[in-house]
Amino acid sequence: MKKILMIISVCFALLCTCSFAACGGFSLKTGHTVANYLSGETKESAQSENGQKEGAKTDLDSATPDSYFRFRLLDNGTYEVFARYQEMPNRVVIPSAYNGKAVTKIGDKFSGVAERVYNRSVEEIVLPSSIEEIGEDAFYSYVCLRSITLPSTVRTIGEGAFMFCIDLTSITIPNGVQVIASSTFEKCANLQSVTIPSTVNAINGYAFWFCEKLTSITFQGTKAQWNAIEKEIDLEFGESDWDRGTGNYTVHCTDGDVAKE
Repeated sequence: MKKILMIISVCFALLCTCSFAACGGFSLKTGHTVANYLSGETKESAQSENGQKEGAKTDLDSATPDSYFRFRLLDNGTYEVFARYQEMPNRVVIPSAYNGKAVTKIGDKFSGVAERVYNRSVEEIVLPSSIEEIGEDAFYSYVCLRSITLPSTVRTIGEGAFMFCIDLTSITIPNGVQVIASSTFEKCANLQSVTIPSTVNAINGYAFWFCEKLTSITFQGTKAQWNAIEKEIDLEFGESDWDRGTGNYTVHCTDGDVAKE
């Protein structure tokens, strides 16, 4: 088991190194980006949806901020929002309303980024106070995302919502969230501190898997409340499955500290 974890850790470290380089525009060869190699493309072969070669002028070059997004009406009469383009500006401000109705959800796979394809442009996301839900894999592999504040209105964060956000260093989960879903922050390599509200009653498997620099968890409740949270266990090995591969963190509760088990 230890050998398997060591192999995973080494591979993850190598992948993170490549992804960090991509944030700075590093290229392995003239015209060949890290993301091109990971997705099996080169600059010469990469095509946009309208058939243009990568690097050619696209709709985003002349787009207004409002046109960066597309919307879908939900059953409750509000809207969920998606990115219209895979690559977005460095700073993305999500609108609070569309057609006179509130935008309440960040859609699943917000920018439609598939596995092994990374968003290398977005560094900051500003969410409005209308947002109540962040969908599954919403910001999966936003490898350059450094700043995002979750508004107090958020109640649900989907599985894998911030997986592979390897530039993210801290996050505060809003009061009212009850479950930290599977793989929510998995492999956020530079995540150092997390604030968790006392409303959380379950932390599912892989939630903070291989967050290697995680050293501080601020829990806004007592030690007894922290210990009462249902934390997923690997039944085969009898080991904690939500925090495997994390740093040697300390949980800071309102009445004292709890060390990593």
